[in-house]
Amino acid sequence: MPVCGRLNVAKFCAVALFLLMPCALQAMDAVTLDVSLVDKGRALEGRAAFTIVNDTGAPLEHVSFWLYPNRFAKGWKRPREHEVEWLYPRGKSEGRMTLHAVEVDGVPLSDEGVSLRSFREPGQAALTSDLLADIRLPAPLAAGQSVRIDTRFRVTIPLRRGRFGRHGGVISLCGGFYPIPVDRQPDGLSRVPPSLDTTLRVRVPAGLGLVSADGFALPGQGGSIATFHAVDSDVPLIFMDRMTVTQDAKEGVDIVHIMRDHRPAAADFLDRIGRAMDIAGGVLGAHLAQGGHLPGRLILVEIPAFDRLVQLSGSTVIMSRQIWRLAPLEKARLFHDLTLARSVGAALSLPDARRKESPGNAELVAETAGCITADLWLQAERRQQQSVSDLVRFASFIPYVDNLIYAPQIPFEHAYTASTEEPDALRDELWRFNNELPRGRRIATRLEDRIGKAQTRRLMKGWHEEDHSFFDLLIRTPGIDGQSFLADWWGRYPVVQYALADVDSRCAGGRCTHTIRVRRDGAPLEEPVTIRVTFRDGTVEDIVWDGRENPATITLVSRGRIRFVQVDPDARLVESARLTPGESPLHDNRRPMGLRPPLLSEFVIWGDTVTKKPFVHWSVDLRRRHDISHTVVLQGAVTPRRAGGSIGYLRHLGRALTGNDRSWYLGPYLSVNRHMASAAETAIPERNRFAATMASLSVLAGMNNRAVMLDPGDGGAFSVGLGYAAGVGEDGRSARYGALSVRGGRTAAPAPGHRLALYGGAEGRIGTPPASSLATLSARTALRGFDLDETYGQAAIYGVAEWRHTIAGSTGVAFPLGTALDRLQGVLFAGAGTTSPPGGFGGLFHEDNLYAEAGYGLRIFLLALGVAPYLLAVDFAAPIYPLSRYREVRRSDGVMVRERRAPFRLVLGITQTF
Repeated sequence: MPVCGRLNVAKFCAVALFLLMPCALQAMDAVTLDVSLVDKGRALEGRAAFTIVNDTGAPLEHVSFWLYPNRFAKGWKRPREHEVEWLYPRGKSEGRMTLHAVEVDGVPLSDEGVSLRSFREPGQAALTSDLLADIRLPAPLAAGQSVRIDTRFRVTIPLRRGRFGRHGGVISLCGGFYPIPVDRQPDGLSRVPPSLDTTLRVRVPAGLGLVSADGFALPGQGGSIATFHAVDSDVPLIFMDRMTVTQDAKEGVDIVHIMRDHRPAAADFLDRIGRAMDIAGGVLGAHLAQGGHLPGRLILVEIPAFDRLVQLSGSTVIMSRQIWRLAPLEKARLFHDLTLARSVGAALSLPDARRKESPGNAELVAETAGCITADLWLQAERRQQQSVSDLVRFASFIPYVDNLIYAPQIPFEHAYTASTEEPDALRDELWRFNNELPRGRRIATRLEDRIGKAQTRRLMKGWHEEDHSFFDLLIRTPGIDGQSFLADWWGRYPVVQYALADVDSRCAGGRCTHTIRVRRDGAPLEEPVTIRVTFRDGTVEDIVWDGRENPATITLVSRGRIRFVQVDPDARLVESARLTPGESPLHDNRRPMGLRPPLLSEFVIWGDTVTKKPFVHWSVDLRRRHDISHTVVLQGAVTPRRAGGSIGYLRHLGRALTGNDRSWYLGPYLSVNRHMASAAETAIPERNRFAATMASLSVLAGMNNRAVMLDPGDGGAFSVGLGYAAGVGEDGRSARYGALSVRGGRTAAPAPGHRLALYGGAEGRIGTPPASSLATLSARTALRGFDLDETYGQAAIYGVAEWRHTIAGSTGVAFPLGTALDRLQGVLFAGAGTTSPPGGFGGLFHEDNLYAEAGYGLRIFLLALGVAPYLLAVDFAAPIYPLSRYREVRRSDGVMVRERRAPFRLVLGITQTF
């Protein structure tokens, strides 16, 4: 086959070999499974009998099996930090598979005949222990011969919300609940478990229903044996303690929707069923319009999954129970609709793909066809796909929404983006095991960019109607070099980075000539790139750069000046941060970059039930789009002692944590504050008891490597501030002081749903500060159980320990105005500190100036409009030292009196930051 000059021949040959070669263990292989639940549903035991045919052309000395449940031996360490509690709501829970009583052709194997080995999975930094089991054959198996392998196995099922796990009355075993024979390919490109001729017999416990392959069994009074047949290696096995089954025949296909919920009167319940059935029926119609063949049955099953919104298990569509519960906005649900439509389209195309394509490649081609079918369904529904940024831009001043646009950390985040790439750290579909194959969404999008939507649809229609593989049809498609396309896009995503190198405009005589230079760094490939030019009069012109000439120069003549130029305005490209260390890869895609909406990065209201005086703090960040290096900060505060604000600039340094954050920061602040006079009864010296207006200049430096908003599970932070303030008191006296503050903290997550937080700080003042600017321990994140006047001093040191634990997560409890209770967390805390007297530093750690408290609090995490989280905090704080329940205060006439110390304080807070 001729290959263009720039094509990496080795890469292409590897891809072509994968597409065209027969697999080593083909569908002639067979397995018979007999399984049953044991240990009250915590485990599965069974027997597997395999008939393995050697068609590799060479003798086989051993056969390898994939033990999928061993991926979950320490599964909570795999997801990203903010995903752990979604998947493991009750903490650590292990999954595991063990083999025993292995026989080859009826002869028992010794322990030495079965060896387990670790394996490094794609996307994982560490080895996965015992993932592969090698069964050594007593004698080499000659080419064309077969062998029978029998083994018993036991699976420990983790308490986990996912396609593999048990939670909420559902036991879902998708992805591989039995040892699956692994294909051995000579090129080493992949080890794709093949399709198998599978016979499954399940002993169903009393009171449980079952879904498997293309059938189901309703819960019965006594145990029964259900039998299923499939040609998949990924055979779903889902038990439910109660089942609601809805069936409808459309276009001669039996569409079945199965869920656990049994609330027929609930509007949410009815809406979810109807919506799923309507989408499935609509996609079926689009599938037929594309020339697709009809399956006998299509099954949709809802399970409590948080690892993916929708995913196929074999040809069964597995839906998350949260699919339409996450966002109450109807426009947001279109993202979920489209995700379901793509999977339904893939399920409908899978039989054709398995008949025409090689294993592994079949599922990818089916996904590609499913994406194109879903797009046809969307067009028939006359619905317009939006970007998530357009949908939530009205609330982009909220940090969580800003993160959603620029650095999403939400469940099922790839359902909400227009990205062609869907990273999959788990890679838990069998056909994706140990390879870098993409998802069909990438292939469909790239085809549309190369040859347009109309020709892409014709290509897939021809694939449905003709008895040719996708590879064969692509090679013959006009307008595209099919070989080059496969080499570029049928493997790991190429590392590329696009940038606007220069935009130059010259105007004369009412006409402007614009020269736009754009470049691509990284891998050489042909990728169409849209350059959008927006003029000052509001008109827009899109120019498509074919990507061949690099760098490229685009010349444009107009009557108006340019407002801005943007590369890839519809976010169809995937750019790599590896080529822009510490920066967002999109930071150089627009000129001028433009400002984001002002970001309300902090809004805190708190106070206690004793003084009933509110403390209000707020902060607004001003940033440019995709700029994570520069921030202008506006802050303000109104407290019983102070009112004022500041403006600062922060230069962010170090590695990028997300598309919004770097780990280090440094910058100056200029502040103006009105300090109130201290209360008459306090023991603060007269020289500090005055009101003043102060201006200060300070420098702040710090580090924060906690990437999760609100409730970071791991990481640390510290900051150092040094400042000087000067002002005039209302009585005319001059006031000057220097200030130093150091704060730091560390959080750790010893188990999902649990946090250990240690934090503390020290601060001091030198000079004649007004009373309200003295160092204090009575703060929201320090000692909450003491009176504000009680802990003022020239210097203060404190430390706090908190144990945070999830009481209830993802409750689904709804409140008015589109608000839902997302999580309820309990906090056990203890803190201690010391202050020096206001007049000096000599009293630090003196027993009269030591303070300690303990208490318990609640953190109520709320989700407004499905996208904006905020936090309600209620803390019960009780002083435990000094032991005396009384303290001495100085009255206005100078007389010292004893005043009873409040035995406890309830501290209430509303905050967006933790």
